Amino acid sequence: MRISFLLAGVAMAGLTAFSASAQDGQYAPALSRMLTEAAAGTCPTDLMADELLAACQGQIDAMAYGLNSLGEVETMTYLSTEATPEGPVEMYSVVFSSGATMTWGIGQMQDGKFRAAFGSMGGTGE
Repeated sequence: MRISFLLAGVAMAGLTAFSASAQDGQYAPALSRMLTEAAAGTCPTDLMADELLAACQGQIDAMAYGLNSLGEVETMTYLSTEATPEGPVEMYSVVFSSGATMTWGIGQMQDGKFRAAFGSMGGTGE
């Protein structure tokens, strides 16, 4: 079974690898907070740009149910940074207490808020 959450109305089709050999990722705390708050049924307005916030609010009930069924975030591992025309998107592997793994992307920062956050069930090879 595949679970997919798309929080942004931004097309992610043109992602290309961003050369970031020494980069560890900077957005993990924000992603962790987004997942925790979404599981609790809220969308963090101080982290989300208007478009992302509207998408989150439109599907928060389903996201909260889905995230709660996975349990708490146990580990979050930085995978890579992808370049998009709207700005970098960091990719993470997130393991939940249920044992489920999701791949999450977060980025496209504008005016201190994220324009993109999205996840799909499974590791990077699925």
